[in-house]
Amino acid sequence: MAERLVYTIVVHILTIPYRFVESYTSNALPLPTKRIYLDMAYKPRLTPMLRIASALGWEDVGGVQSMIEQGLAQQRMWKAGSASDQVASGDFLPGCVEREARTLVEEMQDVIPLSVEIDRSIDVV
Repeated sequence: MAERLVYTIVVHILTIPYRFVESYTSNALPLPTKRIYLDMAYKPRLTPMLRIASALGWEDVGGVQSMIEQGLAQQRMWKAGSASDQVASGDFLPGCVEREARTLVEEMQDVIPLSVEIDRSIDVV
């Protein structure tokens, strides 16, 4: 019952009409013209919420994709030696490197533990 209410509320929010407003400062990053729905789940990669958002016309971004983009932005900043918005979203890495990195991670299978996981960070007395 409670889960069904969550989905009902989300569908209601996702169907509120979207009015795109142009960026009013010339040096600001561009605003998206399509609404973006971010779901930080990694497993499953395609969650029911992402499916709903996509079906309602939102640009769906999953947890794996957001981590890929975060990693690439960090690499650009390391390479350029600057943490500016322009560097983070710029072309400081060869396009082929970014394409190959995205493809590699997107095609990776989920990690499935084969045995009981042990926390080795705890000191054993």
